[in-house]
Amino acid sequence: MVYGFVRTRPGLETPDMQFHMAHASYDTAQKRLLEKEPGMTRGDRPVPARSRAARSTSVGDAGRRARHPAELPVGPDRPRRHGRGHADRPQDRRSTRRWPKYIAYENKPGKDVQSYDEWLDFARRNGQTTYHVVGTCKMGSDPMAVVDDRLRVHGIAGLRVIDASIMPTVPSGNTNAPTIMVAEKGADMIKEDARPA
Repeated sequence: MVYGFVRTRPGLETPDMQFHMAHASYDTAQKRLLEKEPGMTRGDRPVPARSRAARSTSVGDAGRRARHPAELPVGPDRPRRHGRGHADRPQDRRSTRRWPKYIAYENKPGKDVQSYDEWLDFARRNGQTTYHVVGTCKMGSDPMAVVDDRLRVHGIAGLRVIDASIMPTVPSGNTNAPTIMVAEKGADMIKEDARPA
């Protein structure tokens, strides 16, 4: 696997997109089924399974539009606006790379997916999460915080939360290393608090 972080537009302090390249080609991204033909997944094309928002700005509620589960939910339009850079940036990188001599053809999203609206339609039909869920028990002192700066649950003595859910913001990269750090720090805090005064 190859990973990279880029800024999708000028003025950003930190990268807001992570792209991946894998030595496998997925037929169905949601089910992680490989294609029958050998291939690779390129991160320099806006394939949702291999590029993701590293700094999501989406906040709000999603609601049900219809009874059928395949119907798109009703929600804020911010992800569409944020995704504009994700559609444009990979195309810019593609023009500077030396891929053509290694590529027989592009299976998905395919040569017909070029414009932003076409990419957005493909992303809506094929996108998925990256399973890096964080923040449901955020650390802090504001009304939305669940734990304090020593990972103790507000209002409940003797209970701590020590995992990725305490992260108050979504990290740019994968959550494995930050979660290990949280666990190590949390273990130190438990030992410190257990020492006799």
